[in-house]
Amino acid sequence: MSTLMVSVSGIRGLVGDGLDPNTIVKYASAYADFCGKGKIIIGSDGRITGDMVKHTLIGTLIAKGNDVVDIGICPTP
Repeated sequence: MSTLMVSVSGIRGLVGDGLDPNTIVKYASAYADFCGKGKIIIGSDGRITGDMVKHTLIGTLIAKGNDVVDIGICPTP
């Protein structure tokens, strides 16, 4: 059973168990289509899988024509 959770606050899951590069590309592409071309600011957490998620996300958003600003590791409320 996949650990991927989709809600109004975003998507959450365990990398390798529902959250993989294909899933990240799917959601990032949909988000880029929704926002249109422009600047998108992203941040990440300090987990070891954060770099894979971040680089997949950045690559997808740039491929969709967005200007991506990476603010690095940041806390969430």
